[in-house]
Amino acid sequence: MSKRYGPTLALDDLTLTIAPGEIRGLVGENGAGKSSLIKAVAGAMVPDTGTVTIAGHRLTTPIPAVARRLGVSVLFQERQIAPDLTVAENVLLGALPRGPLGAVDWRKAYRIAAAELERVGIDLDPRLPAGRLTPAEQQSIEIARAISRDARVLIMDEPTAALSGTESDRLFALLRSARERGVAVLYVSHHLAEIFELVDSVTVMRDGRVVGTQPIGTVDLDQLVEMMFGRNLDGEVAELDDAPADGEVLVHADDLTVGNVLRGVSLDVRAGEIVAVTGGVGSGRRELARCLAGVQRPDRGIVRVGRGLRRIRSPRGAARAGVAFVPEDRKREGVFLELDLTENINVATEALRRSPVLRPRRRRAVGDRWIKRLGVRAPSASVSAGALSGGNQQKVILGRWLEADARVFVLDEPTAGIDINAKLDIYELLKGLAADGAALVVFSSDFEEIRLLAHRVLVLRRGKGPTWLGRKALSERSLFETGVAP
Repeated sequence: MSKRYGPTLALDDLTLTIAPGEIRGLVGENGAGKSSLIKAVAGAMVPDTGTVTIAGHRLTTPIPAVARRLGVSVLFQERQIAPDLTVAENVLLGALPRGPLGAVDWRKAYRIAAAELERVGIDLDPRLPAGRLTPAEQQSIEIARAISRDARVLIMDEPTAALSGTESDRLFALLRSARERGVAVLYVSHHLAEIFELVDSVTVMRDGRVVGTQPIGTVDLDQLVEMMFGRNLDGEVAELDDAPADGEVLVHADDLTVGNVLRGVSLDVRAGEIVAVTGGVGSGRRELARCLAGVQRPDRGIVRVGRGLRRIRSPRGAARAGVAFVPEDRKREGVFLELDLTENINVATEALRRSPVLRPRRRRAVGDRWIKRLGVRAPSASVSAGALSGGNQQKVILGRWLEADARVFVLDEPTAGIDINAKLDIYELLKGLAADGAALVVFSSDFEEIRLLAHRVLVLRRGKGPTWLGRKALSERSLFETGVAP
């Protein structure tokens, strides 16, 4: 297949074959063409040349419903959830059971949805509105939907981005079961550890082409990375400097409690320090992040931030105190997809000014400056944020808060769904912020990320007290021993 978008060649004479009963990993940096390939197989995009054949049947009509009838089921990286519908309606989307007169048989729908959820080990009330669920629970609904469709071809694009270690293990067991039933699985992930743990073979894409396909036992991590980027990245992440012991405390949280999830958590973070917070789904990690950013008020306890440790009670109060919040769901809560990069970068500074209107030339200069300084890959500051990759969107969010002179950064899964090159850029940027005297709290489920960034680690566990780990004591084993599998 080949596919061109204007001057960009997204797919360049690409050929890929997956056998029944095979789990194939698909890796490559953002822009390698993975998304275009998935869309073509799913019937969501028409290639300029080439064909898609499913179990001997050519996909002649590029319509998603036709691809589904041929046995293609796709779990996209961006959540396909209707928030105003129930869990059951989302699980059975497009396949709700109907009675003799054509009306939906709700009793049967709830029963089928509950059975499908139980099949994949998910305990959710099928009557709940999906919009009230956490990102991880919404992701679980999509997994239940994909698994339930008895697909011949199952495509999963970053499916574990919002899952805990235990939930990822459950997903892997389900995929292995699907493989035993003869399903061909295409598994797309930026987490290379997952690739080595799960897949039978791996295909590497770069610049719209297949660089190579290898049985997973014949390639190591260094070889895979070199295939992805055309060079070896070993040594490209600088060692983390020690945090200053006498730095000013810029984050003080005391006895934070939210329902039965977050119980009596306290922490201090000093200027120049990066504290990582990790824990499984339901550990209170998300609630702690939102409390520190002023987005959620705790039932008990206080948060003080910034120079002079001002108490915060709202997102605006946190922003005025110098707190930057980079949320987990960047597309829904981080960037303004329809606005251009200039608007996105200036929005925080203008919202905090009493006279928010800046001269157009000044606004453009601010946008251009941060795009250049942060290495945002975009033709100009006038393109919409929705046209950028996840890594570049994350850089735009950071540029917004750097322009607003933030000194405290609360980052929730800052590199989820981002390719390795963009991750390295963001790691160096975060370490540079700490070196300049900022205080960073990084919420992450990625052990390698924690290892590379954290001076200290706070481990949260549902129903148990928090545990602190120092940098010297940090290892995969120490995280397992505290009850958190990264």
